[in-house]
Amino acid sequence: MVLVGIFGMLLINGVKTFEEVSLAEFFATTEWNPAAYGKPKFGILSMLVSTLFVTVGAMLIAIPIGIGAAAYLAEFAPKRVEAILKPVIEMLAAVPSVAIGFLGIVLGRTFHR
Repeated sequence: MVLVGIFGMLLINGVKTFEEVSLAEFFATTEWNPAAYGKPKFGILSMLVSTLFVTVGAMLIAIPIGIGAAAYLAEFAPKRVEAILKPVIEMLAAVPSVAIGFLGIVLGRTFHR
C-alpha cells in the first residue's frame, strides 16, 4: 500500500508539470532548468541520450566478460577452480548493484584521499 501511495503522489504531482509543458517539449528539448526566473524549462532529451550511452557502454563491457567467464567455467576451468569461482560468482549475482556501487563510492573515496 505504501508503494501505491508513493506512486499516486508522484503521478498527481507529475501531471501538474504537463499542464505547462507539452510532451513534445518535454522529450525533444535538452535544457533542464525548473527554477528559472522566467518560464521553467523541462527538457530531458540529453538525459535520455546520456542514459542510453551509459547503458550501451556498460553492456559492451559486461556482456563479453560475462560470456567469457561462463565459457571458461563451463568448458576450461579445472574442477577445483570451478568449485571456488562458481559460488563466488553466484553470491555476487545475489548482491544488488546499488549496494556494490555504494561500496565502490565509499571505498574509492577512502583510498582517493
